[in-house]
Amino acid sequence: MIGINGVINFELSKEKIALFAESEINEMNNPELIYNKINENGIFLHLFNSEKKPLFQRSKNIDIYILGNIYDSENENIFSKIHRHLQEGDDRKLCSLNGIYSIIIINYLEKSFSIYLDDNALIPIYYKKVNKSLFISWNIFSLSNVNSTNSKINYENLFSWILIGGRGFNNDTRYKDIKRLEPGANIKFSKNKIEYYKNKPFSFKPSESTEKQLLENCYHSINNACNIRLRDKDSIALGLSGGIDSRLVFSSLVKKYKGNIYPYTYGPKNSIESHIAKQVCNFYGYKHYHINLDKSLFIDHARDGLFYSAGASLFKHGIQPHLFNSIKKESGADYLMLGSALDLVLGSTFSNDEVYKLKSKSQLLKFYQDNIFNFSLENFRKIFNNINDANHQYDYCYELLKTQIDLIEGDTIADINDALSFEVRIKRWYNYNLVYPLYIFDLLLPTYDNDFLKKISEVPSYLRKDSLFRIKLLNKLDLKVAEFTYDSTMQPAKLLPPETKKYIQKVKDEEKKLNRIWFDSEKTKYIPSNKYDANFLEWIRVYPEYQAFVNKVLVTGINESKNHYINKEYMATLIENHITGKQDLHKQLTMLMSSQIFLDLDNERDMKIKYNIGDLKVKFK
Repeated sequence: MIGINGVINFELSKEKIALFAESEINEMNNPELIYNKINENGIFLHLFNSEKKPLFQRSKNIDIYILGNIYDSENENIFSKIHRHLQEGDDRKLCSLNGIYSIIIINYLEKSFSIYLDDNALIPIYYKKVNKSLFISWNIFSLSNVNSTNSKINYENLFSWILIGGRGFNNDTRYKDIKRLEPGANIKFSKNKIEYYKNKPFSFKPSESTEKQLLENCYHSINNACNIRLRDKDSIALGLSGGIDSRLVFSSLVKKYKGNIYPYTYGPKNSIESHIAKQVCNFYGYKHYHINLDKSLFIDHARDGLFYSAGASLFKHGIQPHLFNSIKKESGADYLMLGSALDLVLGSTFSNDEVYKLKSKSQLLKFYQDNIFNFSLENFRKIFNNINDANHQYDYCYELLKTQIDLIEGDTIADINDALSFEVRIKRWYNYNLVYPLYIFDLLLPTYDNDFLKKISEVPSYLRKDSLFRIKLLNKLDLKVAEFTYDSTMQPAKLLPPETKKYIQKVKDEEKKLNRIWFDSEKTKYIPSNKYDANFLEWIRVYPEYQAFVNKVLVTGINESKNHYINKEYMATLIENHITGKQDLHKQLTMLMSSQIFLDLDNERDMKIKYNIGDLKVKFK
């Protein structure tokens, strides 16, 4: 785990803040985690750094701590660089170094405390100011009751997430008085005030270089990104799917890495992704490990999906901390490498043909309302008991999206939408889900390398469209491994658009036919899909235990919770419409259920829910 627990109050001595923090810090800590303690005048902190000591330097009146990993190709010592930025008054550049890290700077002379997070941050840092004290924790639930306060639910944050589906826009959290330090942001606490800064959002700045040169640039950059992260690493676990991104990373790292690699895939026993991943592993001479997940596990660990993500994720991810704990024990590796976000930033997968035709930001905003929002305004109103509440929540989400779109720079709407998606979907949602493996592993994410992202930003939108450039990069890295099937097309991964588009549609059409067999046979014949690690579209329709689970959360659960906004009768209608096949509503139901489970956890705050990651009862084959 990488994170911070503690309290800052510069009016208290070393002894007094220790006494003040003792009860609070004990509630925020968990005995399973190894931490380093800091107790100085005005400061009481526990630092968690994947069971390693943080880098530390004391210079005159300034203490500097570094959590995580900073990869710097320059010869300048990292502490010298930090001091140089401080002296030159451009300390905000500390949010733009290369790596996954948090820098903590304590200036005892000016009595200030600062934290800096990298541009693509996934380290959870929540903070809450109470009177003259700043409380910080990786665990949002521990802050909700800190110092005898009682944080109130931020329903605007909750319902905007439900409406727009897995996106975040600012430093708000599920609680009104608790904030999260965003990617590329820093806070400075001094003179009882908090100063907040964050970097400009990511943007595409297309180069006039040839396609060949752009490919060459990305090729060398991803290879370097893998190499600098693998220095002195004896063994790593590698998440491997049936797609392109993880295969691209695998084909890059095997060029020079001589350590042990533990490639794994999880899902149903007949998973097509696992079948493809095994072929890729056989080609490179590595054993592949498949982890079979029974559907009951997702119900058993549903609450963990919300607890460990501060309510920002989905209940189906509750298995993940336990799964990664099992993978670590099985593999013996301390490091986990993933290929993340390339489908979006390099494959333009969130910008379809319609987006490429748009000419203005206002048209993009309308596109989101018509195509991305989980509910039309009419149906969103049905969710609520009070239409005024619905209108307010809808308008709030609309303004959040509009503000973020206005901030993004770009030459084309596709550039703007891909950059927007990277900011609100990847950085402020997907990355927050990476907290699950972060509890267990030291993460290696070469696709978040600063230089590699810069090279990606230079690729024009017409080359990124339909994953053209992404596929060409895989072909350049290893054309032979690109000959194995890509799960989205069920054709060789080397196949380029526009040919890929018809096969993608064919795969989708075949999935729809499989889904209809259940209804066409009058619910007597069920052929499970082999494409997904968790298939709630089918499971909610087919299995009584899932139907009972959904009803318990969204109908019975609403009766017993303090969620006075939701119309439970309409929840029952949504469930019925999905089960009977009138509508495909598994995504909406999953988000509504996850929100309700979070509210249930909030009701139990006084029970002091504890961190308790165990193993999954699964087999590695």
